[in-house]
Amino acid sequence: MAFDVFKKRVSAIVSKAGASVRFHHEDDGRHFAHCSDGVTIIGNLSSPSVCVKWGSGHSAYVSI
Repeated sequence: MAFDVFKKRVSAIVSKAGASVRFHHEDDGRHFAHCSDGVTIIGNLSSPSVCVKWGSGHSAYVSI
């Protein structure tokens, strides 16, 4: 998904949880959202699914 769509969808989810978020886009098409509670959400241009990482090595793939 496009970076702007990623930012919009992740912002909506994170705001419901009461956290803040910083976004970063890399040249290879990956998008990163670093949440204030330690969660990292990683997306890319070719998939509507994102990888959510938290804690000590936990991760899950979800569609947003």
